[in-house]
Amino acid sequence: MDILIGKEEEKDYKKIYEVNRLAFGQENESKLIDKIRKGENFIPGLSLVAETSNRIVGHILFSKIFIIYKNLLKLPVSIKQEFMTEFIIPYAEIGVQVF
Repeated sequence: MDILIGKEEEKDYKKIYEVNRLAFGQENESKLIDKIRKGENFIPGLSLVAETSNRIVGHILFSKIFIIYKNLLKLPVSIKQEFMTEFIIPYAEIGVQVF
């Protein structure tokens, strides 16, 4: 099974919301992602989706945070249960390589 990693697009937002809701069993993370997208610390190129068979099966979002120094914060990582063991580590590593 091929899994493609790419930048999220606006047309993906509802599917990403659902992936996060299913992964976390609640809507808090999905709502947080929507809120981050609307903020000044959102980096569109660092919100990534994992797709297979034209279905979004995972999502990871990196966002700026300001504490003392400018840093990036990874919030939240969601993978559909049936795909977790197949690519969770490579999926996270792709995001880290972007930096």
